[in-house]
Amino acid sequence: MVALRACSLVSSSFREPSQKSIFSAIVLDVGPPSKHACLFTVLSSNPRLPPLVSSIRIKLSSTSNVDPVCDVLRLLHHVQSVSLDRDGVESRLKWDEIHIQLRDFIRRVVCLPTCKTLSLDDHLYFPTTFIRHLSHLRHLKVYDTYRSLDFTAEDSISLDFPPPSPESHIYLESLMLGSISSRGSPVDRLACRRLSHLRALHVGVIPQNFNFQECLNEFLHLEKLHFTIGLQSSSENYVDLSHLKKLRRLHIDLIGRLGKPENWLLRVLATLPSSLSTLVLSADPLIKAKITQKTWHDIDQLLVVRKKFCLQWQCSTAVEDMPQLLNKGLLALMPFRPLPVNYGAYWDGCPTCSP
Repeated sequence: MVALRACSLVSSSFREPSQKSIFSAIVLDVGPPSKHACLFTVLSSNPRLPPLVSSIRIKLSSTSNVDPVCDVLRLLHHVQSVSLDRDGVESRLKWDEIHIQLRDFIRRVVCLPTCKTLSLDDHLYFPTTFIRHLSHLRHLKVYDTYRSLDFTAEDSISLDFPPPSPESHIYLESLMLGSISSRGSPVDRLACRRLSHLRALHVGVIPQNFNFQECLNEFLHLEKLHFTIGLQSSSENYVDLSHLKKLRRLHIDLIGRLGKPENWLLRVLATLPSSLSTLVLSADPLIKAKITQKTWHDIDQLLVVRKKFCLQWQCSTAVEDMPQLLNKGLLALMPFRPLPVNYGAYWDGCPTCSP
């Protein structure tokens, strides 16, 4: 940051790219007012700066001291990405617990035609109506659908938004769900009409009794799919991917105490559509130890006949058990990435999950 500030003072040719880097992403913490007063002064004194802010992260709380943050939000009219986080993790924060003035400015920013991406932290608790009113939204990240979304209190939030126009809604392109509840699919409630042309889907850990196949059947236009499976027996959560005719990249994380992972894995791989060009398989040590040498040979035979295809294996062994893929240059050994507590960090580094 110091280096960029110094560059901006060198000449006018350095100033614009340096200022763009400095102000492209800002964090607004609802609480300490002093730094926001300074930011407001800087932004308001130079009309060239507010349009440079494309991404904002708002750390929310139930405090009534919201004027400094609202003053900054009042200046922003070109925001492309909004992240709403809970300031602290003591308890979940509901929409109606946020100061009404701040709610109004958040609503204004996320309803901007330029705003295409929304991220909701797992310590927030927002009605799903909050999402359905965002007609320009293209990319949605929800860290935890059970803890982040309130499916019961939808009426009160409608007062904060203009009524949605069916003609104005744009199809969502990517949906990322850090984890989902076994109580029901969020897809049933997150404006299915807008999900019908989804191109990228990331689902975190899938519950044992959640029908993931039924969920996938809704998405015929998927090009990227990433999900994490942790099964207790080989018969659970089997998925048939053959209907995803546009799928180009598939990433499967295998975790937990899978009874017979080779049975599940071979059945799923046998349904891969011909459009698939990249398959990423990741297995934690418990899973890896249960996959036999014969299974790797079977996978080798199954995948080597595919054209324009690459298997990325995120583990530390079994490369020698797939000689045909290895000899043809179709197999790449990647370092294992353990699933973190913070799904946001995991998504940010994942090519499958990038818009």
